[in-house]
Amino acid sequence: MTMSRIFSMLILVCVSTFTFATSRAVAATVTAYTNNVMSCFLKLDGPIESGDAAKISTALKEYKSVQIKADSDKNMPNVPRICLHSEGGSYGAAFEIINQLYGQFGTAVTSGGRCEGPCALLFMAGASGDGGTVDSRLGGRIVHPFAELSFGGAHSDEIDVLTAAKLVALQERLSMDPSIILAILQANGKKTLVETVGQAAKWQIRVGPVVTPGKLTPLSIWTACENMRGLVERRLLFLGDAPRDEWDYRRHDPVVQPNQWGSQRGTAEMKLNAYPSECEVIYYGATDDTAPTDEVGYVSFALKSSETFELVFTVYGSEFFTGSTPISALIRDKETVPQSVLVSDRNWAITSVDRGLCAMIENETLTWSAECLREDRETPAEDMTSIVVTTLDSGSGIVPEATMTTEYRRGWPDGFEPEFTFDGKPITFWGDGMPDEGDEAGNEPGADAACRVFSDGASQWCPTDFWHDEATGMTFLYISKGGLEQSLVFSSD
Repeated sequence: MTMSRIFSMLILVCVSTFTFATSRAVAATVTAYTNNVMSCFLKLDGPIESGDAAKISTALKEYKSVQIKADSDKNMPNVPRICLHSEGGSYGAAFEIINQLYGQFGTAVTSGGRCEGPCALLFMAGASGDGGTVDSRLGGRIVHPFAELSFGGAHSDEIDVLTAAKLVALQERLSMDPSIILAILQANGKKTLVETVGQAAKWQIRVGPVVTPGKLTPLSIWTACENMRGLVERRLLFLGDAPRDEWDYRRHDPVVQPNQWGSQRGTAEMKLNAYPSECEVIYYGATDDTAPTDEVGYVSFALKSSETFELVFTVYGSEFFTGSTPISALIRDKETVPQSVLVSDRNWAITSVDRGLCAMIENETLTWSAECLREDRETPAEDMTSIVVTTLDSGSGIVPEATMTTEYRRGWPDGFEPEFTFDGKPITFWGDGMPDEGDEAGNEPGADAACRVFSDGASQWCPTDFWHDEATGMTFLYISKGGLEQSLVFSSD
């Protein structure tokens, strides 16, 4: 997405947002502060207002004078981290701080802390540290699993077109994903929390302290590679090779391999932009000597195109868990004590919701149909198998539930025999993109009638899922509203 397109979208969102009044307390205070969990040495507390840049500058100078006197203390990094607690304030003041002091501090939000609106923008300006308890790689901005980080809030200034333009200008400077700018703008006046592993990974926000895998498994290898996806795609864009297709892991199981120096190694073959490639995970975990928010390994990608090149990224504990997992689910029992778990024990099911038509076919005749809500919940296991639970609720009080065993996010490999149930009974399942009546295998008399009902006679091609009970001859079907809309477009072409 080009910068001009981003700005055009921002203007559209800006002019459509409502104006709201702000009511704020006194300006923020900036003080010396020690937090060994988040590795902070300064704290900003209160709404961000004009003049806060001078306060932070003074605090940084005072910190520097103490750090120089204690230069033998390795726990005094050159770039200190500021713990932020602010429920909003002025975007203009946040711009002022960033313009004057960017690169001189890292950022964090502690347990129970809140950082909203302009504070979240300041948080994203957190620079990586140099030595001490702040590592020198990606991760200058850290959010605690029990903190609230929100790109909007009721106590922040309204975002107008001028503010939007300044946000766009900052996007490249702060190495922010363009979607963050849209998230800030669309959240204007409302809380939009960073809540899941996927959000944090996409926006390059470190979460800590968190639990870590007890060992590498096919699932944790795959997930670590997947969570680095945004970084790889942004690097490809920088290299002039825009991502053109989905990552393809099909038919390749991630492999755990022996490695020297006590660390664990895993690899996953993949295809990106039609190039055969490999993702390698080196995992050395957390020890009592590891800072609670520190790295636990790295992920490298060997991308093979006209020439082979490698991309390497630091990996943190949260990035071994699936994107749908809430960051609050990864909290340790004791913040400063490393804790290992099975990744599948903390992952939450990947949930998707759709609306469409549920229908029943008996004796090859459509006997019942009603609009319904479909929810799919996929729960992966460590060996990359998964169970998908589908519930179909028409509001009638009867909620059928179907299950399917499959391979997580990779389809069915050769020789894999999926199993299906419907309301606890073994059943035959299939999907058909054009289930019109006829003699071809897979066609189901009655589906055509359901399609005409749902499309008001406009189409007989409705992509449909079928659950068929051989013992009773009953077939339950589901037609997605989105699938119907696509079929109508196809039919019109």
